Amino acid sequence: MSSTDRWRHVWKRFGVSAPNEILLQDLIARCSEPHRKYHTMQHLNECFDKLQEIRAAAVHPDEIELALWFHDAIYDVKRQDN
Repeated sequence: MSSTDRWRHVWKRFGVSAPNEILLQDLIARCSEPHRKYHTMQHLNECFDKLQEIRAAAVHPDEIELALWFHDAIYDVKRQDN
């Protein structure tokens, strides 16, 4: 599933018919920053794959999926406490 489709589907499950596509593009751009070594789109997709494996056991899987989108979205290389 593409990132755009995944984004739209999770928001639709919350009743949002037209999720903010600009925010999605911003998150993708952040995950694609050249200084990132770990929290990349590859890492995010691996998290989504793992969530899919355990989805049935999760109490709030949609909330987890949204949290995954935003985890480590802000990463300042000048800080030691990101």
